[in-house]
Amino acid sequence: MVTVPAVRGNTVSPTLGAVGVEIATQELSDGGETPVLRAYLRKWKTGVGGFFDGVSADSEASDCQRMAPNHPVFVLAEVENGDERGR
Repeated sequence: MVTVPAVRGNTVSPTLGAVGVEIATQELSDGGETPVLRAYLRKWKTGVGGFFDGVSADSEASDCQRMAPNHPVFVLAEVENGDERGR
């Protein structure tokens, strides 16, 4: 089981058993979330499509952007020694 006991600013510290890491988070915005939402809808449409008010993977970008505030998308990067990796 993965637990997330601590959220500090833009970092979270999930643990898997006794192993923990610090992960930096950055929310995508200004249209950057659109391709991620499209991929998500393409893969999981059957289970989550009802939460997107008719917006599908093939909808116009403006429709995806309209839904984005209700479905935030984050970039995650492991933090090691105070520095973000993976960016």
